[in-house]
This record gives sequence, C-alpha cells and structure tokens, in this order.
Amino acid sequence: MTLLVPPSRRRASVLALALALCVLPALVAVGGTASADAGAGSSTASARLTGTRKVVSVLRWRGNHGARQKSVTIPGVGVLTAVCRPDETLLNLTPYERAKETQMWLAKYTKNPRTGKVVSVAVKNVRVYKYATADDDGTGGTGKASHEGLNLETPVEARGAGYAHGVISQRRGRNAAVGGSFTTPVSSVETSWYWEGFHRKDVSKRFCRIRTVVRTTAESTASATSDSDSRPFGLSWHGESDSALRKRTFTLGKAGTVSFTCREADDVDDAVETVTFTPTTAPASGSEDTVNVWFETIEAEGAEDDHVVTDQYDYDPDTESVPPIQLPENGMLRLYYTDGARTRHLIVSSYWVVNDDDPDLNLCEVAAARF
Repeated sequence: MTLLVPPSRRRASVLALALALCVLPALVAVGGTASADAGAGSSTASARLTGTRKVVSVLRWRGNHGARQKSVTIPGVGVLTAVCRPDETLLNLTPYERAKETQMWLAKYTKNPRTGKVVSVAVKNVRVYKYATADDDGTGGTGKASHEGLNLETPVEARGAGYAHGVISQRRGRNAAVGGSFTTPVSSVETSWYWEGFHRKDVSKRFCRIRTVVRTTAESTASATSDSDSRPFGLSWHGESDSALRKRTFTLGKAGTVSFTCREADDVDDAVETVTFTPTTAPASGSEDTVNVWFETIEAEGAEDDHVVTDQYDYDPDTESVPPIQLPENGMLRLYYTDGARTRHLIVSSYWVVNDDDPDLNLCEVAAARF
C-alpha cells in the first residue's frame, strides 16, 4: 500500500515507522461528560476491548482457486467484507443494528495499474442508518448494509489498483441526542487492491488481491481519568439541545494532548470546528519547529492535486500549542503530530452542520483513530 508521508519523513525506515505505531501509548480521554445519560447505549466491545486490536485480512485468488470474498469483524460495530469478482469489487459494511448511525469514511486513491501513479482521489462516506435526519420517522433510512465499489468502470475494468485509508465509527441515530452514549470504539481501516485478467477468456489468467488492516483502540475504565466508561476518539452531538460535550481532550502520553472542538455559534462566539495539539513541555526558544503537525485535508472527488491539500503548522509559544487545524465540513484529515522525537499518526472523519435555521438539524460527527 502506498502511504503518503511528509517529505521530510519519506526516507525514514519502514521498520522504524511500524515499531513507532506499535508502541504508541493508549489514548486516554480526559474530558468529562455533562450528560445525564452517560454510558447509555454503550457497546459490549467498549467494555471488553482494551488497548489496541489489529487484524490483517488478505483476500487472494487466482483462476478458480480461492474464495471471492473475506470478512473481518469491526469490534462493537459489525462486519466489513471485501468482495472481488470479475463483475464486482467492493467493501461492504454490515453493522449489528441499523437504528444507530454507522459510518465508514474512506479516502480512496485509484492508481494506474501499469504505472502505479494515482489518477484520482475520492472521499466516500458509507452510511448505514434508520434515521436520515432528526425529522425522519424511520422510513428514510438505508438497508441493513452498504458498500463502496473499488472499480472505476462498469463493467469492472480488466485491470485495477488502488488503496484507501478510512475510519469506521458509530453513534446514536440522528433522530436522537447523543448525550454520553458515544462509546463504541473507533476503528481505522487501510485497504489496498489489485486485480488483472478480468476480461480474459482463459480463467487461469484472472487474479485478485485485497489486503485490509483494521486497528481498533479502546480505553479501559482503569485508565480513564474523568469519564466513568470507555470513550472513543472524537465527539458527536445531534441538535443544539444535545447535552454532549462540544470539546473533548485526550492525552497522547508524553507527547501531550489533542483536543477536538465542534460547537455551534451563540450570541457571543462564532462556530468553531478544530483539532488542536498541545505538547507536555514547550520547546526551547528557537526550536519551535520541533513541535509541529503535518497534515492532509481530503475532500470531494477528482484529481489528487485538486482535492488533497497538505500543510504544516509549527508550535506557537504565545498559545503554548500548535495552531488549531480546521475540521472539514464534509471530509477527512490525516495528521502527523511530532513532539521532538515522538510522532503520533491519526486519521479523522468530519461532518458538521452548524448554520441550519432549525436548531434540531444542526449536528457534529467527528471520529478519529490511530493508523
């Protein structure tokens, strides 16, 4: 799988990067909850899963040998199935229950299979839900499963390749306030695919491989400093009367903290939708650039140069943090936060509405995971 990284880090050892990801300390929620129904709707997985769970699933076949689909369990959420046949290539998400709002956001990069060059990028949100909005009576939802295709053409092109980075999250349906019920663990997804020979009459020349990596992190009740139960990374609220927090802060071990803010405007302040990193120890004067965030903002669909924006923010000694990074209104972020020798990698999905005339239709759904 192609992994886009900051230019200054592209020469880093792949082994060192893998080791760094494995030894990242658990993320601990330190923002309390003001909700009276804290813990309501908690998943079984959030109570049982601690630390980080990583699962690698490889679907591979050639000719008539090998299965055409393979599934992996998403803790607390459901099942993700990779399907690869000459007439169909896709990722299918089937949650345990449709009444909740389940989302799989994907930043999908399609490559020219001959040159390996990315030819297009697309942000896709695979949703399974019963309630489309707060006004839905339950008849406007999806089926019990939803999917995202991997092919660009119909019928499926003879040869295809690409990769995707994603986030799978779940919260109460949009017909209900989230309150303190946002407790299902968030998972990151990395998928790469390649197939060839799909138009060949000689079946033995047909081949497909889809590799999927799912990482899920949940905090144990013993490690939570303020919340009484496990908390996923991010925040969600439905409607301006929702008691769910508009800002939540998590520790990143010795590297400091990360805060997610998503709030509607009021009589005094404008709406704010940001993610902010704060180091444990301020860098020495003149070394502010040793604490920084290199990030990608990915939105919509089309040419990579038009829909992927990269930038880097360095530490601000006046605010004692890295400048806030804007959360996309309908898109994704990949974040590389560096505090000296320590680096934390996060992927974020973000969808918010804060200016609807009906306050019940304003909402924020932000989820993040390590990858």
